[in-house]
Order: sequence, then structure tokens, then C-alpha cells
Amino acid sequence: MIKTVFALAIVMAATVVSAQENPGYLSPRDASEAMRKAEEAAKSLQLPPVNQTGETGQKANEMYDIYNSKEYQEKIKAETERVKKEIFREYLPPEPAVTPAGPKESDPGSTLAAEERIYIFVSSSMPATALRNYAISAARVGNPKNVFMVLRGFVGGLGDFKATGEFAQSFLRIRPSCTGKCEQYPVNLTIDPLAFRKYGITKVPAVVYARGVNPMEGIECVAGQENGGEYWVAYGDAPLRELLEYINGEAHSEALARILAEDL
Repeated sequence: MIKTVFALAIVMAATVVSAQENPGYLSPRDASEAMRKAEEAAKSLQLPPVNQTGETGQKANEMYDIYNSKEYQEKIKAETERVKKEIFREYLPPEPAVTPAGPKESDPGSTLAAEERIYIFVSSSMPATALRNYAISAARVGNPKNVFMVLRGFVGGLGDFKATGEFAQSFLRIRPSCTGKCEQYPVNLTIDPLAFRKYGITKVPAVVYARGVNPMEGIECVAGQENGGEYWVAYGDAPLRELLEYINGEAHSEALARILAEDL
């Protein structure tokens, strides 16, 4: 795995240079080809053994501290968003827009706090109707930056941006029959296998309500219990409302109570 990551970094650097020589943007085809080349390069890549003690260990700890610093994580987050928009823009829906007419955005009392999240874990094996219903309900919550639909990985295999984008559009389009540029539900869809592991998700659909989220720790994560971070999980092929009601029976969240008072 480490060799693949190193190889990917080398190949992606070459790919970006190539893209700069040919003005435009890094296309999904470029990214997929970079992934293929990285896997091939990883087979012959030799990494020296790492000494965990002495000066080497000290340097490793210093790099670890730098990596986990707030400033560095902010840079990673900004670059991740840039790359995501650049690569996925051909297939995935635009970033959710917040408009005055958007559901409950104009009412601060209905929104989740900055450190609260609702995650809806889904997969391409779920019925299209169920996926669409979750997208509609998520849009009605009215917090596009705090509510996510989460996939474990790419649809069709690693790096298959086109299949993943077409899958996303199939349930995010407001009018299913629409083609081309279509109006879509303001929902964040993300690919995050670590989130499945982090919250112990073993099957889908599943809904997680988390509070105490600290987005400065790289991939969004729940802060340690000493910082008040906690989360609840609900499983079942049920509407979002029912799963959130089940969760709030234990979480006793005022924000969820306000959300549940609305029509989901």
C-alpha cells in the first residue's frame, strides 16, 4: 500500500505537469490513467527500511506533528477540495448552493451546529428509489455543508469517475429524465472508506449523527471523548426521519428535534 501511494505521488506529479503543458484541466481519464500507472510502478518500487529510533525516529515524529498541525491540515483540506472539483466537475453535481429559498437555511434555529454532522451511508446496490428518497430528505434538512451521503468507494472500481458520476446523477437529479445540465438536489456526496471504518458501518443504509466533529484533523473525524465528541448509528431500510428519530431517542439533540419537527 505504501509503495502504491509513493508511486501514485510520482505519477500524479508527472500527470499534472503534462496537464499544465496542455492547458485545460486534469480530466477523469488522466486521473484513472495515473492510478493504473501507479499500481504498475508500485510493483518494482523498492523502499529502504525505516529506522524507528534515533535521529530518524525524531525526524519522523517532527513530520507527524507538522502533518497534524492546524495550518497543514487546512492546506490539505483546501487542496483536496480543489482537486475534487477539478477531477469530478465533468460528472458530479456542482457544490450545493445555499439560496434564500433553500430549505430551512433562512432559519438559524433549524440548522445543525458547525461541529454536528449527519452522514447517510449508501451504496450502488441499494434501490434507486431508496437513494432518491434519502437525497430528497437530506436536501430538506437544509444543511448542505453538514449533511453527507457517503459511498465506500468508486462505483465500477478504483478511479472510475464516469461510472461514479453517472450513478450520483441518477438519484441527485430533481427530474430523473433530464439530460445535460440538470437541476439537482443540494446534497453533498462523498467517497470515504475511512468513514465506514471510523463509525463501524457494516451494512447500508445506515445513518450517523455525530457531534464534536473536528474537521481540522485531516479527514473529518469525531473529536476524542475528552473533547465531548460522540456519535450514534442507526441501521435499517427506513426513511431518514425514522432513523433520526431512533437516534434522537438516545442523543437528545435539540438540533435533531428541530429538524424532525419539519417535513422530511
